[in-house]
Amino acid sequence: MADNDIDLLSSFVWGETGGLTAQGNEPDKTQDRLWSVLTYIAAKARPRGLLGQMKRAGSSVGIGETASYTRMREAVKKITEEKYDGPTLPQQAALWQIDAEGRLLFDTGDAGRAPPSWIFQESTRQAGEFSNKAGVRFRLYELVDPPAAGQLGYVSSYTSTGLTIRTWTVPAGIRKVAWVIGIAASILFVLGGILASRTGRIDGAVRAQISNTDFQYDIVYQTANNCINDQKLFPKWKRSACGFIDDGNGKYVMPAAVTAAAKAEGAAPPTPGPATPTPAPAPAAAAAPAPAKSSQQDPAISAAGSPVVKKDVRAFGDKVGETIALIRRCLNVGIAAPPAEGKPAAPSDADATAAAADDAASCELVARSAGNLVTVKAKASFLDNIVATVLGAKNVAGARSILLQLLCTTLGIAGLAIALGLGTKGRVDGIWIDERNRVSLARAQVTLWTIVALGGFATIALFNVGLGGPVAFPVIPGSIAAALGIAFASPMISALILNTKGLADVTTVGGSARDTKDFSDRGAFLAAPLSGLETRVDPTQASIADVFMGEKTSDAGDVDISRLQNVVLTVTLVLGYFAMLTEQLRAISPDSILSGLASLPDPGAAFTAVLLVSHATYLGTKAYKSNSASGETTQ
Repeated sequence: MADNDIDLLSSFVWGETGGLTAQGNEPDKTQDRLWSVLTYIAAKARPRGLLGQMKRAGSSVGIGETASYTRMREAVKKITEEKYDGPTLPQQAALWQIDAEGRLLFDTGDAGRAPPSWIFQESTRQAGEFSNKAGVRFRLYELVDPPAAGQLGYVSSYTSTGLTIRTWTVPAGIRKVAWVIGIAASILFVLGGILASRTGRIDGAVRAQISNTDFQYDIVYQTANNCINDQKLFPKWKRSACGFIDDGNGKYVMPAAVTAAAKAEGAAPPTPGPATPTPAPAPAAAAAPAPAKSSQQDPAISAAGSPVVKKDVRAFGDKVGETIALIRRCLNVGIAAPPAEGKPAAPSDADATAAAADDAASCELVARSAGNLVTVKAKASFLDNIVATVLGAKNVAGARSILLQLLCTTLGIAGLAIALGLGTKGRVDGIWIDERNRVSLARAQVTLWTIVALGGFATIALFNVGLGGPVAFPVIPGSIAAALGIAFASPMISALILNTKGLADVTTVGGSARDTKDFSDRGAFLAAPLSGLETRVDPTQASIADVFMGEKTSDAGDVDISRLQNVVLTVTLVLGYFAMLTEQLRAISPDSILSGLASLPDPGAAFTAVLLVSHATYLGTKAYKSNSASGETTQ
């Protein structure tokens, strides 16, 4: 045969036997026998189209196995070139796991994991014993009788060749329960969103007052009062929004003309006439810049078209027009000042920063002044009070609470996570169970942050949408974005660390890189995998305790201190942030209702630092243990 045929059969023989070492008095002879038998069976299976049922190795072997691979190839060559001169080769063979006393190991309740029945015939011959890198023992059985039509003729508990591996499935009853929980959770999440949006629409009626010119004039008066009161508390306090009542000496005082006009208005308030389709210009002093026109009809218009002002702001002087323009701009874009376009007019970066800070503070003052003039109409409902009590919060009179909506959205997401876990793994915590059937700490962290952070984001976003304010979707603070990013990145980095050992102890044959078809370090059929990572048979064997325990078979029963630290800090940070969300949403002030909730609560840099240190400690410990466990040099 050509070298290509030898290469092909060698890849299958090595795929079935790589990592095995013969035992007994004549190990070399026993090893050659195993290779010869498998080569013979593979050569017979090839023309029948059954060769693909055997495991095929890639183009690499482990360090120290190069000599063994070369001997295996010579054994294959003898069979393919018909130069074999040893004992008669069997038509069927089985490589099966045995215990320390030499007894066959198999699951009597699972036919798919039982050895072939011919092993127990008197004509069956035992041809040697072998062990893998983990010390698990196997025995080779041979039978001269040919296999049934369409059968490979080889069974292995080492590679699972020729076996029907049992697959675990979620019971039908649990799947039905998962569907019910999933549907209920989805409804709860949608209900929370609808309630948040509806509450926003109710409060949006308050915000609609802003477009009324008289209300804007009321804000001017309230802003003047707030400026004077704030300066009394902080004598050096200055804001550009208060410039219209500056007496020229840096002191904010109510102009005498305003006081006189207010007294006159109180004695004989003017009566507005019927409205006309023609909008009136905003009242202002002759030299003052005219404020922008309202987008809605001014209700204070006489029949003749001249303005009838309930509160005459012209008494404030020439600068009141700038204040009215500031009020309209701030309440149209929210509390925060809009980003400057182009190059700032300030002569230096320091001046530009100071101007931006003053602008933002002035907008905050305007929003506070407007908030002093509105009230939240709806009182806290019975359910609102119950939710506040459950969460340890207290509703505030004159403020809006959307804790009920927050609870609905977060419980909805949590319910969906539970339903997915039940539907895929048959357990409430099934979404935390990884491919090795262990409860994954990384999965738990991602789930918790998803429930809390995204639940809060959905609640605030839908409330803002219903409110119709300038802010729709709230800003996610950098610390929370970092928490979500770290939680998602941590399992990927962890997987790379765990795979390091599997790739560190191999060398390539002929310069070819190891590929995904290389089975040389696979595990035993009934024993732990050779990678050293603990793997369970099915999800029912997973335990919550896994989040505290080591991941390798050598330390699976030991508490990992770095994991314990990570769990404690994660729970602390998640609960702490949920408390921050509760505090923000239990009492939304009128000024926030006017402008919308611009951002999720920001836990600050200390939060991010603790999170980074926790994950760095966890991943660093895992990397150290992985490198220590390998204890091998690479070529």
